[in-house]
Amino acid sequence: LAFGTLHSLKVLCESSHIFLDGTFKSCPPPFAQLYSIHCYSSILNGTTPVLYSLLPNKTKNLYTLFLNDLRTAAVKYDLVFIHNSSLSISNKVLLADLKNVFPNTTIKGCNFHYNQCIFKKIQDLGLQKDYYEIY
Repeated sequence: LAFGTLHSLKVLCESSHIFLDGTFKSCPPPFAQLYSIHCYSSILNGTTPVLYSLLPNKTKNLYTLFLNDLRTAAVKYDLVFIHNSSLSISNKVLLADLKNVFPNTTIKGCNFHYNQCIFKKIQDLGLQKDYYEIY
């Protein structure tokens, strides 16, 4: 079950930076995951949500179906994903499928989880007080 508009699909296809993320805690039953896709918009000079999807599980097969449906929707409206996009993702299961659907893109890890890892290391090294004094 996905929510978006034709305009948001166009923004997605034309965006140079795409951010994908899922959450499990704030997802209503009977669904297992709320998955969202956000894009960088030069018009807004920031990111904007373009698609929300309620997924019933978190299997590789479902992610493959989800991405193929996304590509099919783009083709239906004669839209093509630009080939120099940068994708940021936190879901390792989805990585291989993304490489198939977006073969010429750069796929990066999740900035949130990267920052979380760095902050954990700061805490482990006992530098949290120094960190807060600087920032």
